[in-house]
Amino acid sequence: MKIFISFIITNFIVLSFEAELPQPISFADSVVIENIAFIKIGTYRGLTSNGAEYQKSYFFPRHLMKTPWIESRAVCNSYDFELTIFETLAEAEAVFTMAENNSYLKTINSVFILVDAMTLTLKSTTDWYWTKTGQKISYALPWMPGEPNNINNLNELCLSFGRSTLTSRFGFNDSPCSEIVFSFLCQKIEFFMPSKTMETVSISSNH
Repeated sequence: MKIFISFIITNFIVLSFEAELPQPISFADSVVIENIAFIKIGTYRGLTSNGAEYQKSYFFPRHLMKTPWIESRAVCNSYDFELTIFETLAEAEAVFTMAENNSYLKTINSVFILVDAMTLTLKSTTDWYWTKTGQKISYALPWMPGEPNNINNLNELCLSFGRSTLTSRFGFNDSPCSEIVFSFLCQKIEFFMPSKTMETVSISSNH
């Protein structure tokens, strides 16, 4: 199944792409917004489902600058970051805790932050893919209450996480891809060390 989407990135650029999940999706990375200050919310170290060890740090734009989902991906890349993906549920929950404990985010009643995932099925709870790799998300997503809901029929095919009140916990939310309504979270991969099993498979494949 293919999806064809057009986004107006600036007044002069129209970006269109056709994607057939679960293949990795390539986007233009040429959108640059200068002088953005990023706030680091924390660092996570863990293991992928394949046993690879990795460490990432996470950054959101100061004042929770809002962009369309497609532009947020390009902005992260232009600063040598990537739009965030969560390798495991443990990583997602760790980042939710970082966000809940962040001194700036603690003061904001309603927070929604985009990450690098899409679906082709409106209101789906399970059919979501990381667009960097095309891989289907393998764990059960902890959704905000009442989500996903495709509110106001905005074609909410992109993924965010957030909370609707100061007292509620962070969870996932379906989001519009082309509306300027949410901020975004970038990641910086600080190291990635394949597991011994992955290394063995890689070496064996050369013979």
